[in-house]
Amino acid sequence: MQDKDLMTWYHKDFATTKVYGVNTENAYKFLESKGLKPKTVLVGVLDSGVQVDHPGLVKNIWTNPNEVPNNGKDDDGNGYIDDIHGWNFIGGKNGDIDID
Repeated sequence: MQDKDLMTWYHKDFATTKVYGVNTENAYKFLESKGLKPKTVLVGVLDSGVQVDHPGLVKNIWTNPNEVPNNGKDDDGNGYIDDIHGWNFIGGKNGDIDID
């Protein structure tokens, strides 16, 4: 791979480049073929928890504007209670900091 390819590996298609990625180009082509306009999607993947109040992260952590913290309700109606900074899908319990 070239240096520029290393910076955009996540756009690659394993079937053609043997680099694991999300195949962005074909995803956009598929949406357009269905008459859909692609939208920007924010995705964050962590293999553990994140300290959302860490000084180096606090200004860059996404906060759900439609959720009221710690009120025990699904304010935004997406099926997850108090999902302020995302959701722990593996454990089924919302939580920002991995205490293990």
